[in-house]
Amino acid sequence: MGVVVSRALPFIHCDGQPATGWSVPATASANDSRPALAPLVFVTDGSFDGLLTAVFDAWAGQPPSPDEIHAATRVQQGLFDRRLAVATDKTKAARVWSGTGRF
Repeated sequence: MGVVVSRALPFIHCDGQPATGWSVPATASANDSRPALAPLVFVTDGSFDGLLTAVFDAWAGQPPSPDEIHAATRVQQGLFDRRLAVATDKTKAARVWSGTGRF
């Protein structure tokens, strides 16, 4: 939106959140201008194997664990979401599925 967060903070009010809870977070990386505290969303192709692959990647911790997992067909996206596409990998999906004890 082109807003300098540090200047806008005094004007940002959310129901249920104390004013002291707002601070200017550090950026995630030099290439990403969004705040580091912005939710990380894994985006899958919407298949069950895609979901299991996202679970595997979240468990492996590379990249950091997501706050949410969405299908690519989801229309509404968060304003500050950091979205990361997860390519479906049947091998990873099979490992997660077998780890659940269901065959």
